[in-house]
Amino acid sequence: MINNAIKKLAYYELAFFRFWSRILLGKKKRNELILRGRINFARLMFKHFMNKSTGFIKPLNEKEGFILYNGFHCIIPLDNVGVSEEVKNVYMKPKKGDIVVDIGAHYGFYTLYASRLVGAEGVVLSFEPHPDNYKGLLTNLCLNGIKNVKTFNTALGEFDGKTKLYIHSHSGGHSISIRSKDYITVDLAKLIRLRRGLTSKKWT
Repeated sequence: MINNAIKKLAYYELAFFRFWSRILLGKKKRNELILRGRINFARLMFKHFMNKSTGFIKPLNEKEGFILYNGFHCIIPLDNVGVSEEVKNVYMKPKKGDIVVDIGAHYGFYTLYASRLVGAEGVVLSFEPHPDNYKGLLTNLCLNGIKNVKTFNTALGEFDGKTKLYIHSHSGGHSISIRSKDYITVDLAKLIRLRRGLTSKKWT
């Protein structure tokens, strides 16, 4: 349902631009400028959406879209189009130079905001066990040139080894404690062991 709504939004935006360009220029002149490359609707829609504080430019594929979120350029799963403002207003109060641990980082929206707050002298340790979510996290860090985040494709728990990650229909709902029918096996690590390597050059 959400995916269809976003596609409709993109369609209506494009239809709006095409309609008004035809009114202003006339159909013949508009089509001529399109053929000559003087009018590029895809580029126009890109600039239009990027100037919004938040909003989809367009769906990138069946699962993901692209937004401007709190000043960050991000891809986001279409099943999680609403990102809570609580990330700014309640939970995220680290200071410059602090260490922040983001457990279950998903696509990194909390991670991105925390990275800004702790600054170059701080560090964010970002843990995301699901492989698809982890790819989204890495992509968003790359898109925004983030340098003070260390990422881990692992879950956190009471021992080092492997565990079941139970899969939810919502990309942000996967869990090692809330059971469901489907699961994948992921790495599990103890935070205390990882913290000992904070200054290690082997950390990535």
